[in-house]
Amino acid sequence: VVRVHNQGAANSCVSQTGATIEEIVQAERSNREAFSSGFLYNQTNGGYDQGTSYNAMFAILIAEGDAPLRDFYPDGTAGDYFVGVPSQALQSALRYRFVGWITVSPGDQYSIEYAVTHGVPVAFAMDVLSSFYNAGFDGGVEPYFYGESGFYEFAHSMTIIGYDPSGVTFINSWGPSWGAQ
Repeated sequence: VVRVHNQGAANSCVSQTGATIEEIVQAERSNREAFSSGFLYNQTNGGYDQGTSYNAMFAILIAEGDAPLRDFYPDGTAGDYFVGVPSQALQSALRYRFVGWITVSPGDQYSIEYAVTHGVPVAFAMDVLSSFYNAGFDGGVEPYFYGESGFYEFAHSMTIIGYDPSGVTFINSWGPSWGAQ
């Protein structure tokens, strides 16, 4: 669909999700631009690599947009979380502002299915348990999870891009070497 972001050791998954959503929306408009998750993360993390919230990230996307990666190269990876945003990046981001966002209950299967089938990517957060690291491959190339178990690791944000009767398809920000690339 779009490039797979790689947040590395940074806690920037929410901003990675925001940049992924912008890339999907722009790709549907035939604009194959890469967007900077660092533009979002660096303005919402308070100068610390401690993560951010959907409220903070979407507030930036509505007020300022997201800068193309060519205008703000820090991409939300470890070590770049404190870099200030230059005025050129702020100017270029204005063309890519969101008009809004809504919250959907995780149990509202129909709203999620409707959004995804109508080309609207869905950001979602989940608690990651230790079993998440052991995605299985059921004779195919797509990893599967039949349930989460094990110890709580952290909360994580990803982008839902599809679904079928067996579950959702999502883009993670752990780089192309994880899961099904």
